Parts: sequence; structure tokens; C-alpha cells
Amino acid sequence: MSNTEAGKANPIVASNDPNCNPQLNEGDHVGTENPTQQNFNDLDGLLSQIKEFMDLVRLPPFHLTHGSLWLKVGGAYEGGGRHWAIQTSQYGPKLGQVDIDGSLFYTAQEARQEIVIRYFKEAIKQSLETGRLIHITGSCSDN
Repeated sequence: MSNTEAGKANPIVASNDPNCNPQLNEGDHVGTENPTQQNFNDLDGLLSQIKEFMDLVRLPPFHLTHGSLWLKVGGAYEGGGRHWAIQTSQYGPKLGQVDIDGSLFYTAQEARQEIVIRYFKEAIKQSLETGRLIHITGSCSDN
């Protein structure tokens, strides 16, 4: 099954908060294998495990699993950002990747944290569907 055969996720509703403006940017193809229908079936269960804002800023070897999917922090990068890999197992083929900039982690307000979580989950869905890197840029702060 190609990455585009599964149902497309609904487009994300843009944040109307001027101090929290994440953006999803599609990058290069990073998937080494196309996802299966089972991977798409397991996606909601995997995303339901992301409950706290702090889950997004964890460091390796933090990971989440559900059924046929393995979502792990692959590393941190300059500015506090995180690389997240979507795989079939700990050392399995990569299905997608999401990079999230550290500039999105500078908020203590729960409503803004929910915006960032929502964008992160949408980026995971889009990356699994397309096999491409989805880079979440922008900023979110309490200033």
C-alpha cells in the first residue's frame, strides 16, 4: 500500500493565538518502507498515549509503542528541538519522521500546550501518510 492510499487526515485548524503559531512544513522523503493498513489502524492508539506536553520534550531513549508502531525520540538538536522517528519496531524500518523546534516548548499555559500537542499529532499522521519529514516550526511563548 502506498502512503497515500490510506485516508487523509483532516487539515489542522490554524491556531488563532498570536503567541502560539506552529506550522507544519513537509520535507524530504525519509520513509524506508511504506506503512501497512495495520500501521494506520494502530495510529490512533499510539497517538492516544501522548497525554502531556512534557512527552514532546523527552530525551532518548523515550519511546511509545502500540501494535505495529514504535514512536521514539531519535535525538535532540540545537535550540532544544526533538527528532521523532515513526518505525515498525525499535530497529525496524522508518515509516516517517517529525522534527519539532524547541521554540514551541516555551509555554506554561495549558491552552497553548494543547495547540502544540495537536500540531504534533497531526504531523505524525501526515508523516506516516506521506513518508516525508514533517518539520514543525514557529514559536509558542507566554510573552
